[in-house]
Amino acid sequence: MNESQIRSILRDLSEHKAPGAAIDLWPALQSRLQTGEFAETRGTRMNTRRKFSLRLAAAIALVVLLFAAFFALTPQGRALAQEALQFFTRAESDQLPLQDWQLTPAPTPGTSTPDPASILDATASVQEVEQIAGFDVLVPSWIPDSLQFVGATLEEDKSIVRIFYQYVETNTNGLALRQQPIPVSEDCELCEMVGASAEVQTVSILGNAGEYVEGVWKLTDQGPIWESDPYMKTLRWQANGMAFELGFMGPPDGLSLEDLIEIAESLQ
Repeated sequence: MNESQIRSILRDLSEHKAPGAAIDLWPALQSRLQTGEFAETRGTRMNTRRKFSLRLAAAIALVVLLFAAFFALTPQGRALAQEALQFFTRAESDQLPLQDWQLTPAPTPGTSTPDPASILDATASVQEVEQIAGFDVLVPSWIPDSLQFVGATLEEDKSIVRIFYQYVETNTNGLALRQQPIPVSEDCELCEMVGASAEVQTVSILGNAGEYVEGVWKLTDQGPIWESDPYMKTLRWQANGMAFELGFMGPPDGLSLEDLIEIAESLQ
């Protein structure tokens, strides 16, 4: 790879990741490459090639470090890092168009079919849902004393199991665990959309990467609008071919991020 090729690659990378005026990596790379010319003053041609390979490797390492510094220290880098989400999909704005299902008349009471997304229809046991789902369903071995198991449901068309927990005293709100077997993250039904302004935090769950966000899509007559709301917390991660989501709805001090991670790490 010659100098012009390296310069071209760096120009493409930097222009793709940030405005041209924000970062210019070539001078740093060029200075590293020019610390020793390729002329053979001593030794064999093999030694010269080896030295060049070492200098090139050092230069590439420097570029990686510069990119890492760019993403960590500059506003542009932090903004770009926010776009690289693994388990959430970021919408282009904080408002979505009116959804088709919002135009559908509400069902007449007593005639609606069970909704697996509703805690009101979660009447099955974990064992019953597991038998229908056809895969091992994991459950937390630790749950705060303030919460109690309500029931489980299955979205059969998507193979998504939901396990619901409610506040013991009020029988309202609480925690929902969703899990789904997946071959790759791109096929994950749980990797749903968040607003453009959502602040997504990367976390670790037993060594597996996860993502955490506070906020919810609130319905309006003009369509869903994203609002950052500490009353709705969502933690997502994947492990051993399964996608998981913990969603908590309740007082901000009801469950912390640390509590959600502890629940996630107790699954068995």
